[in-house]
Amino acid sequence: MNIFGVELRRCAALGAALIALLIGVGALYVAPGRWSSGWMALAMAMREYLLLLWPLALAAGAWQGRREHRAKVGELFATTARPRAQRMLPVLGAMAFTLGLAYLLVTVAGIAWIITTAQHRPLLNFLVVTGVGALSLVAAAWLGLGIGRMLPALVTAPALGWRVS
Repeated sequence: MNIFGVELRRCAALGAALIALLIGVGALYVAPGRWSSGWMALAMAMREYLLLLWPLALAAGAWQGRREHRAKVGELFATTARPRAQRMLPVLGAMAFTLGLAYLLVTVAGIAWIITTAQHRPLLNFLVVTGVGALSLVAAAWLGLGIGRMLPALVTAPALGWRVS
């Protein structure tokens, strides 16, 4: 837990999660008529808002993946006996935890709006769609981490963050 806590403080995960939370809640409350009719409408609107959140997660992952290159410790880490996968596990966990939690908190913000008005609650379907959306955001961050490690240029993160839709 100590390594995970240090990694949470050092990496870009908290900032990316906060920005994702603000953008997600902002997008929800700009057009509440699209999703306030029910639980599945909320889940599907959240999946649509992944168009905004995916590039952000990609860029945050790429920025984080560039950290070793920026600190010029790649050669030092290459000489240690610790495998690369073991070194990357705390970073992957921090990005996954914070961005997945941010997606779920945006969903909770939408639930707070419709909790008293929506009668039909398809819980299993709602959980599946929401879970896939959160995993998709985590996958975007991990993909960005890989791209950022392969291409540690300064322009990699902004290029990935450029909206592709």
